[in-house]
Amino acid sequence: MRVILIYSAVAAALFTSAIGAASPEAERNWPQWRGPNANGVSSQANPPLEWSETKNVKWKVEIPGRGSSSPIVWNDRLYLLSAVPSNTPIAGTHNPRGGVNPRVPHKFIVYAIDRQTGKTVWERIARESTPHEASHPDNGTWASSSAVTDGQHLIAFFESEGLYAYDMNGTL
Repeated sequence: MRVILIYSAVAAALFTSAIGAASPEAERNWPQWRGPNANGVSSQANPPLEWSETKNVKWKVEIPGRGSSSPIVWNDRLYLLSAVPSNTPIAGTHNPRGGVNPRVPHKFIVYAIDRQTGKTVWERIARESTPHEASHPDNGTWASSSAVTDGQHLIAFFESEGLYAYDMNGTL
């Protein structure tokens, strides 16, 4: 399990190219990996400079499965992707080239989490299947791409498991 702290790819590149420069509304949010201008900088935020398990943490929540995607933020919600083994806590075995060989079905899940409380607003299973290829050797997950949004659409990319578009309320 991963623990997400509030302060803490192909689809993103295509989507970023399509929407161009960050809109004023995007500047107030974190709509993609590395932020509104894809440079890791926010002109609007004032995050703490230090934190620990108890200092400057508003909430924390366990997220099932594995993923190395970064959370994105739009208004009052944080969005995150995860790949959850359907029947075992650890999926697959390591292959000679690195990564994890798939052996069990996974649920490829999109989460919307309330920024104030850490409660799950909605979660959607984009797909449930057994991955047909090993994961990347460096991260061992099939949920490594970060979601991206323009404030109306949420795009989730699970590599060869598919590209999914939702509205902000979770309708596919």
